[in-house]
Amino acid sequence: MRAAAGAHDPHARPTARTRSCRLSGPDTAHTNYRVANMDRRVQVTIELMKADLRRELSPDDLARATNLSRSRFQHLFKAETGVSPASYLRLLRLERARFLLETSFLSIKQIMLRVGVADKSHFERRFKKAYGATPTGYRAARPPLAPHAAQAGRADLNPGAQTATE
Repeated sequence: MRAAAGAHDPHARPTARTRSCRLSGPDTAHTNYRVANMDRRVQVTIELMKADLRRELSPDDLARATNLSRSRFQHLFKAETGVSPASYLRLLRLERARFLLETSFLSIKQIMLRVGVADKSHFERRFKKAYGATPTGYRAARPPLAPHAAQAGRADLNPGAQTATE
């Protein structure tokens, strides 16, 4: 007798979906999946995205970088990560923005520029959906930065500058 559609077959070969952990939210955008089991072409794509979050990478650019057709690339990427390449890039940007809010004194506008977001309204709406507060509210709810974090924040504003303590 044939199993019902969608029933779990314990003897089935692992697929891309069962080999990798799917993203479950912005906090785990690039930290909570098994990279070792992920298709190398998807790994390369993720590294391209991380290299410069400000860079606009079209699906065609990403597909070309992996030597796949656009449709095949998008299918493969979603099968491996659980989200589209565009959604993944948005998650990376939000995660980086959250990190900068927590560890720097950069303004919201400066953070937006660093992560490649141009529209403040969209940024605030997506950030609030992901983290439960607007970027300003998120930062206000955090304890003040420790002195060593403050130094890191100043260095982040001007990476080439030396601090007075050096």
